[in-house]
Amino acid sequence: ITKLNEEETFQSAMTYEEDQKMILNTEKKISFEEGEKKKQIEIAKAMLSKEVDMKTISECTGVTLQQLKELEKG
Repeated sequence: ITKLNEEETFQSAMTYEEDQKMILNTEKKISFEEGEKKKQIEIAKAMLSKEVDMKTISECTGVTLQQLKELEKG
């Protein structure tokens, strides 16, 4: 985003306010996605504690088998 802001052609395409709004929306989206990932990991941990098989957990949560193995180790 910072590099785009420095490009003259991009600067003329939107106002400062539009640029700030776009940055804020991008940050919100990233924050939401990170929260979703954390939630899926918490669900995966709960499923691991219930001894659900890893393949099923991965299919249901989107957490990779490698990530599940790391979670299982502690």
